Amino acid sequence: MSVRSTIPKSSESKSGNPFLIIRTDASFCMGSGHVLRCLALGQAWKRHGGECLFVLSDPPPAIRERLLQEGMAVQILSPLPGTPADAEKTIAIAAEYNASWIAIDGYHFDAFFQKHIRSAGFNTLVVDDDGRAKEYTADIILNQNLSAHPDLYMNRNSDAALLMGTRHVLLRAEYRKWMDWNREVAAMGNNILVTMGGSDPVDITSRVVSALAAADLPELRLMVVVGPANPRREALAELARAHPETVRIFQDVREMAVLMAEADMAVMAAGTTVWETAYMALPSLLIPIAENQRAVAEHFHEHKAGINLGWHADISLPVLVEKVQSLGQSFTQRSQMAQNGRRLVDGNGCRRVLRAMLEKEIRLRPAREEDCRMVWEWVNMPAVRSASFHSAPIPWNEHVQWFNARLGNGACRYYIAETTGKGPIGQIRFDLNGDSALVSVCLDPTLHGKGYGSALISKASRELLLGTGITRLLAQIKPTNPASIRAFAGADFEAGPLLEINGQKAVSMIRQGIGTYEAMH
Repeated sequence: MSVRSTIPKSSESKSGNPFLIIRTDASFCMGSGHVLRCLALGQAWKRHGGECLFVLSDPPPAIRERLLQEGMAVQILSPLPGTPADAEKTIAIAAEYNASWIAIDGYHFDAFFQKHIRSAGFNTLVVDDDGRAKEYTADIILNQNLSAHPDLYMNRNSDAALLMGTRHVLLRAEYRKWMDWNREVAAMGNNILVTMGGSDPVDITSRVVSALAAADLPELRLMVVVGPANPRREALAELARAHPETVRIFQDVREMAVLMAEADMAVMAAGTTVWETAYMALPSLLIPIAENQRAVAEHFHEHKAGINLGWHADISLPVLVEKVQSLGQSFTQRSQMAQNGRRLVDGNGCRRVLRAMLEKEIRLRPAREEDCRMVWEWVNMPAVRSASFHSAPIPWNEHVQWFNARLGNGACRYYIAETTGKGPIGQIRFDLNGDSALVSVCLDPTLHGKGYGSALISKASRELLLGTGITRLLAQIKPTNPASIRAFAGADFEAGPLLEINGQKAVSMIRQGIGTYEAMH
């Protein structure tokens, strides 16, 4: 049983960073969607200080190269995908690197595979699209589709967290820079992006490009993306050479967002790229080329974020040309579709998924007398004092008196956050006043910038809001502390009015009650 790794053995013991193992696959038949959305998760994990290893079974060379270029480690397996031998080898790799999490994404990873992975003791995230497995065994189940619903996962372990719907769409890092970008909808939609996924096994690209290039559509420009596992690259290049004024071919694209921003509309497969075009407010004509894409196209059509052209084998090319021409001429329809798409995908999905993963690692317990010195050491660290409205060091005697008073105060909820691997990582305190609470949080400064702040605030806030009559949470933060502002924003707090505390300006961050989504899930 051979295993090939791109991780030098010397790096394993030197790195104390948490490891995420991603078990997924790509091929000519299944395309590259599973890998590319997991790439978004891996990028988010690395941004917050972790390391990521992709474990794949015989991927196309272009996919492996893409992952390496993105800074991911790659390990290739020989067992048949989804088999018991595959599960055993995945577990062995995770144990070798002392992985914090294993993420699984692929239709061939069935109930047995999931159960086997989680029974080995690893935190497990299952990325799923349609609830086809007979049973789900995971710490987190992620379904980013419009059709996502808890009823798909009735046969799941009781402690599994559900991340359902487009709030959790995984977008790669290249899209982060477009968060504040607004599309200027052109009067005429002449620039058309054509993309049929990583492999296009039914060769719909050739049919679409040939039909549009031959049609009488003045000023038409086609930007044709050829996926990394598409074997018909040369034939498509020849087609472009036959229509040099109309067709441009793009291969091994690293910045799809740039092409999407340039395009006025898209003709595309209804795969994972639909979430990217929705985020980029790009009106799309959708062609399902795989069974699992039918529902995606239908739901996008229902939400008026795309137009479902129907199953690829049934498409009439004259009708395709007519639909392209009609949408290109309708400024109003393209404007509405652009707005509807961006409403579906706000670009914060990776942040929410990462927060949920970190929340699963965090346990909250009431603060105890023996925590007094540990908290004193935390709050006297320079980074903490500089962020406080009372920046002078806190004397030990004063701290003991203050700490004990909080423990005996019925209007105070005071918690220590712990994780299995790190022990105590921070504190969070809620000072109650009627149906409101003032939130104070202090994270071990060695963990700053790794996402634990948002996860701690989110977990503790949700538990307080669900378990008490509190309906409003308030945090007060120095304007010079953007990291704390981001941490609260990442925990679903919103900016409120500016305040003044001890003669200093303060930013208020407010959370009003529990959301409908959290109440359901």
